[in-house]
Amino acid sequence: MQPLPREQVWESIQHPWDLIVVGGGITGAGVFRAAAAAGLQVLLLEANDYAFGTSSRSSKLVHGGLRYLNQKQYEVTFESVRERQKMLKNVPELVKPLCFLISNYAGGEISTRKYLIGLILYDLMGSKWDHGRLSRQKVLDLCPQIRSEGLVSGLFYYDAVVDDARLVLRLIEEGKQLGGTALNYARVTGLLRNWRHEVSGVAVQRADGSSQEEIEIAACVVVNATGPWTDTLRGMLARNPVIRKQRGSHLVIDRAKLTLDRAITFNHPVDQRTMFFIPWLGTTIVGTTDLDHPQEYEERYHEPFIDRQEFDYMMQAVHAVFPVAGVETADIISTYAGLRPIIRADSSSPSAQSRKHQVFEENGLLTITGGKLTTFRLMAKAVLERAKPMLDGKGSYHWRKPLFDRVYTQPMPGMQAPQDLTNRYGKPFQDWLGTLEIRDFTPFCGTAITPLEIYYTAEHESVVHLDDLLLRRVRLGLVHREGGAACLPHLKERLQYIMNWSELDWNREVDRYLRIIRESYSIPG
Repeated sequence: MQPLPREQVWESIQHPWDLIVVGGGITGAGVFRAAAAAGLQVLLLEANDYAFGTSSRSSKLVHGGLRYLNQKQYEVTFESVRERQKMLKNVPELVKPLCFLISNYAGGEISTRKYLIGLILYDLMGSKWDHGRLSRQKVLDLCPQIRSEGLVSGLFYYDAVVDDARLVLRLIEEGKQLGGTALNYARVTGLLRNWRHEVSGVAVQRADGSSQEEIEIAACVVVNATGPWTDTLRGMLARNPVIRKQRGSHLVIDRAKLTLDRAITFNHPVDQRTMFFIPWLGTTIVGTTDLDHPQEYEERYHEPFIDRQEFDYMMQAVHAVFPVAGVETADIISTYAGLRPIIRADSSSPSAQSRKHQVFEENGLLTITGGKLTTFRLMAKAVLERAKPMLDGKGSYHWRKPLFDRVYTQPMPGMQAPQDLTNRYGKPFQDWLGTLEIRDFTPFCGTAITPLEIYYTAEHESVVHLDDLLLRRVRLGLVHREGGAACLPHLKERLQYIMNWSELDWNREVDRYLRIIRESYSIPG
C-alpha cells in the first residue's frame, strides 16, 4: 500500500485528536503504537526525521545494563532484562541474541568473582541461565585478536543487538496500520491553552522546506516524548529544566581489520568505565562515552558529533584490548554521537546517573523522559496510564499483549528473496517485490545492503531528505566510508525518479548529505 502524499497528510490532521505525541524517537514511537492499538485517535509529530536523535545513534544494544548492578540500579536492571526477553520473543527479526565475552587478566581475579555474581543475578532477573566461565585458550579461540599477555580466563553472557532506527520505524508503521497518523518534519512551535490555562493542543509548522505555514491542532492530551529536547517543550510552560544531556560517542571499525563474532565487554584502561566492542551489520562498533554535552555545541551545530578527545580515548581502548590488530585511524569507517536524556540528579559523574524514566504532568502536558531504548514499552505504559483520566475512559490496551505484530513472510514462487531481508522490512516489502519484473538481491558497494531495500524505503517510508534514507532507513552512511559517497552515482537515476528530484534537487541533497557526514559522522579534525 502506497503511503499518502505529504500534502494529503497535512490536510488530514487539522481536526481534534485524542492524543498528540511530540517526538518520533523510540519513546514517542512506543507511545504512538500503543495508543493506536488502544483505539485512540493519535497523531505523532516529529520536528526532524523519525529516529533522528538518540534512537538512531545508540550502542545498538537491547540490554539490561550489567554495569547498573554495580551502581545499585537494581530496579532499572530488572525492568530492562525482562523487557529484553520480551523483545527477543516478540520481534526476533530485529532483536537478536548476542554473546558477550569478558576477559580476565592476572590481578583481576577479585573483579572476575564480582562479575560472576553479577551475571548470576543478571540471568535470574531475566528468568534464564546462559552464562559461564571460559578457559584462557577458549577465549583466544573465540577471539584470536584479543590481548593474550596476562590473560587468565574469561566469562560469557548474553544480551541482544538491534538496528535501533528500524525498531522505531517498525513501531511507527504498525501504529499507522492500526489507524494512527504520523508526520515527520512537523515542528511543534507552541502549546495551545484552554480557559483553565491547561495544554489543549499544539501549533505546528512544516519543517520540510515546502512552506512556513503554521496550523493549530487541538487534542485531549499532548505527550512530550522529545528525549534530550524535553525541556524545550516544557520551557513553553516556563518550567525549570530537568534533563542533563549526555553525549555517547562511537567508532565504526572496518571488520576486515577487527573481526568479531561476539561482543566484548571491557573496562577502559584509564578510568575503568565499562565499554563494548559490538559486531554490527558487517562492522565492529566500539563505544560508548559519557560526557555532558555543551549548550554551545547545540547552538552552533545541527547534529551531535564526536570530538577529538573522545576519539583518542576510544582509540586508546582499541589498542589496549586488541594490540595485535593494528587498528589505525584509516581503519575507522565512520563515527557517530547521540544525546541521552538523563534526568538530573545529585551525581557529578555522567556515568553514574540513573536510567530510570519519569512522567511529569504540568498544566495538562504529559512529559515522559529518562529511560533507555530497552524500556520503551514500560515508558509507553506509564504515560498512557497517566493519561487515562484526561481521556474520559477512552482507549484500552492490554499490556500483556506484545507491542509488535509478528512478521510472517512466505517464500513466493520464482522469488528467492533472502529471509533476513523480508523479515527486516516485513510483508509490505514482500508484496512490493511481487510487483517487480526484475529483482536483484545482490549487495552493492561492498556492504550487505541491496539497492532494492534502498528503493523500497525511499518509496514507502516517509523519506524527505537523502540523509533520512542513507542514515536511518538503511544504514549505508554508517557502514561505508564517507557515508557511501562512492555509491551515490549508482543510486542517482532511480532515486531521482522515486523522489521526484530534479538535477538541482539531487545536487542539493547530495551536498546536504555530505556536509552532515563530514560534520557529524567522520573522524574529528
